[in-house]
Amino acid sequence: MADAETVSRYRIESTTDGFAKLIVDTRTHTLVGAHLFAAEADSIVQVLLAAIQFKIPVPQLLHMLFIYPSHTLLIQKALEQYRY
Repeated sequence: MADAETVSRYRIESTTDGFAKLIVDTRTHTLVGAHLFAAEADSIVQVLLAAIQFKIPVPQLLHMLFIYPSHTLLIQKALEQYRY
């Protein structure tokens, strides 16, 4: 889980209320779902849907490049919390 307040873009826009929680299959280390409550969640979810559809493992997602500053960094922050 990651809080929006940890992401520069949310702090820049003063919209730090929010979070992302990722649901991971611990057997395959792939995303199976997510809870998003944050500004621009509709844009962020597109990245997660692709990861779920193509069954991209979390370790591989951690190597993905994220634009800075962007709302999608919330995903990166949440991925960094995963322990496998």
